[in-house]
Amino acid sequence: MTLSEKLKYCRTQKKLTQAQIAVQLNVSRKTISNWENARSFPDIASLRKLSNIYNVSLDDLLQDSHLIDANSLQKNHFNAKVIKLTYCLNIVFCILAYFEFFNFKFPHIPIIFFLLLSNLIVYTYYLFHFLSWNIFKKYLLIYIFLFIILFTLYTFLNIFFIGTSDFLIHADPYFIFGFSFGRLILILGVTLSSEVILLFKTHP
Repeated sequence: MTLSEKLKYCRTQKKLTQAQIAVQLNVSRKTISNWENARSFPDIASLRKLSNIYNVSLDDLLQDSHLIDANSLQKNHFNAKVIKLTYCLNIVFCILAYFEFFNFKFPHIPIIFFLLLSNLIVYTYYLFHFLSWNIFKKYLLIYIFLFIILFTLYTFLNIFFIGTSDFLIHADPYFIFGFSFGRLILILGVTLSSEVILLFKTHP
């Protein structure tokens, strides 16, 4: 299937008119018609919006070798629901992790971090069904830059707040090592979770 054929097929499967799609994309109905009849082609921003509307990955839309049928649309719809659910759960787990982040006097609850990490893994796995690798590479430097900023910020906050506490002075070395390692893992988890909230939505 060509791109134009896929666009028309996905729209009809969603039972949407060209006019309805045009309104969502803020373009004319004739523009949608031109795309579906191969007289012109949408830009990458419009393709991303279309993939969101149709619950179809950019790879499926752009690669002629990728066929789209009712089963694949149903699968993509399920993937989109998983992404939305895991994104919302990530916000909840991130808030819980922040509470742990400022906990310096009591043992940490490791289940929060493991839930956060497991949820991020599921979210990332299903996200890459929609996110084209080429688009990911385009913004890779932004992801890395934001990660470094957040990780540095949380690390300094951690050092500052621990510096105001004297409970570690009387602790044994094993406890200090375990506590420090746990803090590092917690900072890593909070950083990744915060980056997902800031840079991604329920759908790329």
